[in-house]
Amino acid sequence: MKPYAEYLSLLIDDRDSQLSERDLALLAGAMLDGGVPDIELGAMLAILRARSDSTALLQGMLAALGARVTRLPHGDRVCPVAIGCYAGSCKYPELTPLLALLLARFGIRVLMHGPLHVDGGVSVALVLRELGVMPCANKLQAARDLQERGLAFVPDALLAPGLASLLAHRVRLGSMPILVSAARLIDPFESGSLVVATAGNPAEVERLRVTVAATGMRALLLHATDADSFGNPMLRPRMEYWQ
Repeated sequence: MKPYAEYLSLLIDDRDSQLSERDLALLAGAMLDGGVPDIELGAMLAILRARSDSTALLQGMLAALGARVTRLPHGDRVCPVAIGCYAGSCKYPELTPLLALLLARFGIRVLMHGPLHVDGGVSVALVLRELGVMPCANKLQAARDLQERGLAFVPDALLAPGLASLLAHRVRLGSMPILVSAARLIDPFESGSLVVATAGNPAEVERLRVTVAATGMRALLLHATDADSFGNPMLRPRMEYWQ
């Protein structure tokens, strides 16, 4: 792995084309594992915030996450659905739980994941709590909830602790589009799922589209649905299915 100073120099000078996919994945892995010193970590996070249009950085983060996500088994013939809920709803009612409940009613298992609280919006975890769906405390509880009710909410701190730690810096540093995009593209099932991810602007749509195409994952991309993934009754989102 290259020295952090070299990474910073290349990324700051817009010369990340000199970094291989493996280089970027190693850097992202070090950040997720808490192995980057505080000063260098702050600089890296600032770069991620400034370079939010970089698909290379997003793919490196997603590759590193692949080995660090808590994955769940599923034995159904029906493909389960994974929905990342990392922004909450600001302008409209938070309807992502409604989407999940409707899918579960039709026999499709749904795993939602994200933080327990969001800044400036209503979190999915808060709505689900009012509906009697508590956040899972461990992997066994998540598997049991999926089996018994077809629906589970897994906090980001359980699903991907390293990513949750990085996302917590949003309170002080502001939005982290690349980290949020990577979180939304997590596939938490051992044998794969349909990942439902939302994008709020054309740049993010393109970033997700390129990454999904490069990884070959199965995904449903929704455009402009406020913040989280749901069918906005005030604005029908454009949908793209990738497989």
